[in-house]
This record gives sequence, C-alpha cells and structure tokens, in this order.
Amino acid sequence: MGANVGEEEPNIDPEMGPPNKGTWAISYDGEDTTALLSEGETSEDEQGSGKKEEVKETIKEYAIVEGKPIKFVKNDNFRVRAKCVGHKYCPFVVLASKIVRNQPTFAIKTLSLEHECTRVDRLGYCNARWLSIIFAYKIRKNPNWDVAAMRGEVQEQYAMNVSKHQIWRAKRLSRVVIEGSIEQYARLWDYAEQLKASNKGSTVVIKNDMVGEEPVFQRIYVCLPGCKKWFLDGYLKIENGAAWVVISDKKKGLLSAIETIVPTAEHRMCVRHLYSNFRGQHSGLLLKNILWATSTATTIPWYEAEIEKMKVQDNEAYEWLLKWPPKN
Repeated sequence: MGANVGEEEPNIDPEMGPPNKGTWAISYDGEDTTALLSEGETSEDEQGSGKKEEVKETIKEYAIVEGKPIKFVKNDNFRVRAKCVGHKYCPFVVLASKIVRNQPTFAIKTLSLEHECTRVDRLGYCNARWLSIIFAYKIRKNPNWDVAAMRGEVQEQYAMNVSKHQIWRAKRLSRVVIEGSIEQYARLWDYAEQLKASNKGSTVVIKNDMVGEEPVFQRIYVCLPGCKKWFLDGYLKIENGAAWVVISDKKKGLLSAIETIVPTAEHRMCVRHLYSNFRGQHSGLLLKNILWATSTATTIPWYEAEIEKMKVQDNEAYEWLLKWPPKN
C-alpha cells in the first residue's frame, strides 16, 4: 500500500460489500462538526449547492481521523462511491447519489463502517489546505506557533505524520484567510465607494503611506450617517452637561470638542488604551500595577501618593504620566 493514499481518485467500479448502517461524527475544538451521515440521510445546505463536495469532504475527514486509506472509486455528477483499499477484503464502503437527477442534493444510499485493515499515518487528504482549515483558530490565537509544535499537535490529535513543509504551507494559507491578501487591500477604494453609495452621507477616508512610488495602506476611517445623526441630534443638544461622563482615548480633537460643546461634562481617559500607549515605552509588571493603582485613586492625595511610587521606580514613566491631568 502506498504511503500517500488519497492523492488520486481512479474511476473504477469494484465489487460492493454488504451495507451496514451506522453513524460517525468528528468535532474540531468546538468550531465545527461534520458527520458521516447514516444510510438514507441527505447532505444539504441552505444555499442548495455544493452537495457532492460536502459528501466528499466528509469522507476525507473520516479517513484522516480514523487513519484509513479510503479512495473514491466512483466520482461523477450523479454518484460518489468510496472504498477502503487498506485490505483486499475490507468491507468499508459508502455510496451517495442524487435524490433527484436535476437537483444537487445527495443522499447516502449504502454505508458500511466496518474495517479489516490497519491504521495508516500518511494520507494525501491530510494536506496543507486541510490543516490550514482545521487549525485556523489556533493559528489566529497564536500566529507565532512553532512549526515543530504544530507538527506535534497534528500527530497527537490525528496520529498523522506530516512534513515540516506541509506545516509551513498550512500556516501560510491560514494567514491569508485570517489577515487577508494584498489583493484585498487593493479593493479598499471600491469598498469605500460602495459604502458611500449604499449609505448616503457616510464619511470614508483611507490613509496611505508612500513607500517610493507605491502606496501602502495605513488605516481607514468610517463614519456612518446614523452615527453622525446620533452625535449631532443627541450629544450636541445636551442641556445638563454636568450629568454626563465621557470616556475616551487620548484623541486631541475629541478633547477640545468636549470642552467646547459640553464644558461641564466630566471627561475620563480609557485606562486600557492609555496603558497600551504607556507600555510601548515603559514595560514591566510593577509599572503596570502602579499605573492601574493611580487610575483607581478617588482623591487627589491618594493619586499623588500612587504617582510618587512611579517616580521612585522610573522617572521617565512618571514624567509621561504627568502629561495627563489627575481629574481625567
């Protein structure tokens, strides 16, 4: 038996084994669940298309999880038949076909889940594309996931032996899905125009940095008309400003606007945003704890006592924090 079963799908028609009803299901980190349906069940989605591909993908996933060398021996527009080729007399077989000839929905007509073959640790179905989908959630949480560690995870969860090159390609494919490709950024101007056309009165500003003669995307600002209306009709018509508390990041334009429009409103800084700027220049758990202690101080003497601790630990951090008034 070859080591990379699953790469080819020859169109041959072997003898069928006796059917055996049964079900099988797999789950990936709570993200998605796909099942090899019981005999007579259908593969159907809300869009009503891609039915055959759903059946095939489910069979491939079953092969990987069970470690069985399953091949598609019939694969046309009306039928999908897969058989285990790990042993000459292995009875596993699944046959799915269209319920109605001119409709895309497939139903499993024959299903036997019995095997007489041993498990394999290499399958063509366990490729970079499949790995990129299955582990996309973990790669999103940990973009710097080590190749060796991810390879070990595949071995532990699925008992599949994959190469370092496959892992590297899987990570690259996942990043395209998670972060987007260069081509997607090129469509930002189309998106901006569509947004303004579908939401009359929207403000969309795209900021670029020029690297040589090439524009490099920096940021995009979007303000929908509903947000503007709320701000202009509601916020700007506040009569009793003393009853309001405004929490923001250190936006200079917003600070001056608040002081002009509602000078009696209390303004406070968002400490989480403040700390994200603070730690870029002054890192360390002790400084972080002191910063958060100053933010919880409810009186000026208490605040001064906490900020004095910052001065003892790091004078530059102390000077940085003095730029923000205690009342904010």
